[in-house]
Amino acid sequence: MRVVPETADPQTGQATVEEMLSAARERGAAGDLARAEALCRAVLKARPNCPQALYRLAKINLQAGLPSLAVAFASRAVALEPERPSYHLALGTALQAAGKLEQAEAAIRRALALAPADPEVHLGLAAVLTGQGRPSQAIEVLRGAAAAAPQSALLHVALAAAWMELGRAADALASFQRATERAPRWPYPHSGVLFTRHYVADADRAATFAEARRWGKRHADPLIAGTPPHANDPTPDRRLRVGYVSPDLRAHPVGQILRAVLAAHDRAQVEVFCYANCRRADLVGAELSDAADHWRGLLHLGDDAAAELVRADQIDILVDLAGHTADNRLLTFARKPAPVQALWLGYFDTTGMSSMDYLIGDHQVCPAGDEPFYVEKLVRLPDSFFCYSPPPSCPEVAPAPLLSRGHVTFGCFNNLAKITPDVVAVWARILRAVPGSRICLKYFGFDAADVRARYLGLFAANGVSADRVTLLGKTPYVAHLAAYGEVDVALDPFPYNGGMTTLDALWMGVPVISLAGDRFVGRMGASVLSAAGLPDLIAQSAEEYVDRAVRLADDGERLAALRAGLRDQLARSPLCDGARFARSLEAAYRAMWQEWCRTRA
Repeated sequence: MRVVPETADPQTGQATVEEMLSAARERGAAGDLARAEALCRAVLKARPNCPQALYRLAKINLQAGLPSLAVAFASRAVALEPERPSYHLALGTALQAAGKLEQAEAAIRRALALAPADPEVHLGLAAVLTGQGRPSQAIEVLRGAAAAAPQSALLHVALAAAWMELGRAADALASFQRATERAPRWPYPHSGVLFTRHYVADADRAATFAEARRWGKRHADPLIAGTPPHANDPTPDRRLRVGYVSPDLRAHPVGQILRAVLAAHDRAQVEVFCYANCRRADLVGAELSDAADHWRGLLHLGDDAAAELVRADQIDILVDLAGHTADNRLLTFARKPAPVQALWLGYFDTTGMSSMDYLIGDHQVCPAGDEPFYVEKLVRLPDSFFCYSPPPSCPEVAPAPLLSRGHVTFGCFNNLAKITPDVVAVWARILRAVPGSRICLKYFGFDAADVRARYLGLFAANGVSADRVTLLGKTPYVAHLAAYGEVDVALDPFPYNGGMTTLDALWMGVPVISLAGDRFVGRMGASVLSAAGLPDLIAQSAEEYVDRAVRLADDGERLAALRAGLRDQLARSPLCDGARFARSLEAAYRAMWQEWCRTRA
């Protein structure tokens, strides 16, 4: 059967190539990638060397997370029409997604030579430069483009991403705000404002809540109107159909935490569905797929279609694992496809959406009195909202570097955006108070020379010379864990604490000093350390944080004891008890479900 767009002539059923390509573009924008691809292939059947169809197929396959196919289609389009800048840009973008960054830069620079004033080409070049660890150069490109196209929201979104790569969260927040001003109906930059505010120390919590409600009222709440009632069987004690939605069902902290939970779920109580919005697959994703009862891909579906899929699966409780992070599906949740919807992991604050019923935390991250800062009802798990599954092929705990070096080494392996100038200033106080001490920081951003220079400058401005600072870049995960052998005491950043990094440090025998803040992201360290039986490593003020770090560094005997016993202590804690965690989570789901059933009585 020949595929024709809705614009075909009703009398003949015929459609021009232009109409079919236009329809393919529209279907791709709506997330209907299968229909878009069918239209393009129908064009190629009639006109095998149509460069526009090849170009469109490149974009469709890139959107579907298939960069190698995208490269093949874009290469054919470029060969047929080498003077079209959009084809070179598509090729460069596909090459970047395939990890071929040098080739990607060459292709995009060819596009730039053909279209020097095109903002999209500047966006592509900046993305490649950022991916190559050259965020400062990306910012120069984007600033120039923004000056020429001041109303472009996309340019300011790209600037925000580049600022985050440099660890400059305040600048990223300003760029997201500018993007939102220019495109107030676009949810993504508005989500970026909410996400980035958590990295900024002076971001007022009440103002963040008000901004979240603005996001919900503007982008999400109108979508719930007219949704049909749920036909789920309201039997309180029956087996529940639980769906997990995330772009991070892969080698990512969310995927690693979920791995232990899926394996431990009681299948007599829950039937597990995973809805993956992932752009790439890996071994952790394959393991999660095997552990789930049902695996669904969402990447090729728009929000309407995704919501219909969830409804068709008759999900009772739909759990979001992304919140306002990249590639989220909050607008699927906004359509209320399940009778009960909850947020857990991935994002640590209110979504601002009236269609999100619950937020799952614990008594540390969501203490009594926090209710006014959440649209959702708070559910507090009894131990921690984290569950840790030690990675396979994990290195053994290394001897404390203090023993061979004669000095203490502090460390932090967190996201650079969490390591703000205020954090560096406090860490410098610790280093100055512990004679001969060093600090080791590790994150992939340190592969960039300009990023290293910035952080060495921050330490120097606080009286700590470069010879006391070690900066390590990206390594495979096992080597990343082994690098904790360089650290005696880990320092948790603030106001945005580490999560998986804290768990990894403890597993590698490294104690972590954490400063408890006044909101969820600032109390994750307290959650982990309390559940691990290490409450004395939690500080309540910057002064106490410095004091606890200095006293621990001066107590070689305690450091040695912690190094020797931390892995076993963590293994015996609730954090590593997947079955215990799963029972607590299932009890929470059951309570949510029974509450919904009462509303149906």
